[in-house]
Amino acid sequence: MSFSKKLEAYFLYLFLFSRLWIFIAHYGDAVGWDMQAHINRLAYWPWDYEAWDIRFYFYGFHPPVAFLLPKFLYFIGLDVTVSIQIVSALASLIGFFCIRASLAYLGLLYSWAGLFFLYFTSSLPIQIYLARSINIDVIVYAQACAVLYLSLLLFYNRNTRILSRNAQFKYGGVLLLCLIMAIMTKYSGLLLLTIPVLVVLVAPTQSGHVMSRGRFINLLIAACIGLGAVAIAFPYYHERYYKQTEQFFPTNMDLERYNKRFVAAKERQEDWEFLSFTRNLLASSSRNAPLMQDRDQNTVRLFNSWRDLWSGSKHNVEQSEASLRLSILYADIAFWLIWAGIIYFYMDICNKSDWHRLGIVLILFGFMQLLALVAYTYRYPHPLGIPNKGIYIAPALLGFGYIICNMAAFIGNIRAPKGLVGLVVCYISCAALIAFILCNALMPVY
Repeated sequence: MSFSKKLEAYFLYLFLFSRLWIFIAHYGDAVGWDMQAHINRLAYWPWDYEAWDIRFYFYGFHPPVAFLLPKFLYFIGLDVTVSIQIVSALASLIGFFCIRASLAYLGLLYSWAGLFFLYFTSSLPIQIYLARSINIDVIVYAQACAVLYLSLLLFYNRNTRILSRNAQFKYGGVLLLCLIMAIMTKYSGLLLLTIPVLVVLVAPTQSGHVMSRGRFINLLIAACIGLGAVAIAFPYYHERYYKQTEQFFPTNMDLERYNKRFVAAKERQEDWEFLSFTRNLLASSSRNAPLMQDRDQNTVRLFNSWRDLWSGSKHNVEQSEASLRLSILYADIAFWLIWAGIIYFYMDICNKSDWHRLGIVLILFGFMQLLALVAYTYRYPHPLGIPNKGIYIAPALLGFGYIICNMAAFIGNIRAPKGLVGLVVCYISCAALIAFILCNALMPVY
């Protein structure tokens, strides 16, 4: 086995050990935003629930897939909290292995950039929260990773690889199924429809033309798969949501018994221009939320979403002093690494490597997620409703992780280090990544 494969295998074993430790250490712990609403929807939800009014439960407006998955475990006798935890842990691992398979398919798994991207992104503090807590967003994250992998198999033909007709139908059918499940998991699953289109647009073509015949055909296929997923999910949305509320995407903030506290904030927001609202959204929260775990109670800001990547909220769990210092250190370092990564990516914008093409997909998709979060906070601007949770855009972590790790691309593929300088750089880089994985697993901030 080559040095690169051995090194990646060691990191794989370490990562799986860390996830096993997280699951065992937090087995049965009920942690999460709106965890009681999630538990109630699952524990007291009969099979004929879809005939009931969506106002019956606080989480009644969510599509059913996220609750059907742990419902089977609950039926065989497992505790409701444990059932949800198992699904969260498995979904997180599925997302990890789909990204790993995507990197392997592109020939990037054994590059320094690919290695750091995979294990850094999968070990972020917010990823630990997604893997151990009661939440829906980890399932959407796993579905996004699966859709990316299937889109690469179907549309990203490396070295002029030609798929057989049977393979096209197989990958296309599984991709369609994943998109349907995403739409039936959470409204944000609709954003995953853009991933196949982005992959088609950045994939290399045999002719090298921007709009070749092959790319045009692939765009039609991607559009048909996306429209097919929407068409299949549409009857549920129409019957379940539109007939009851005259909205296709109602939330508990729209429902009569919950919306009284949002009226004043909504009226204030409607007096603003959208640009003024966005400017306020991007402002720092440090004055009204001086501590890392604080959230701004006066207005909605994306600064809190940024903090969610590194630190848990007091709503979930109180951090230890050591853990809180670690969160602050992460946030301070990552802020500068992001700007450095963006500059490096822009300077290398003409690069046509597979790594760079992958980055275009992940960054554009992450930007779409961010715009969706801005639109959501504009529609529901009350800070007590916490519409700016970082977990709402969990798939955007892929673009964030790419930007952070992009500068490692100039090192190239992993090779056995030669000379003193090579050994020092290799050991320091690997030690930093190992420390990041272990610290977040053994001393989670959430």
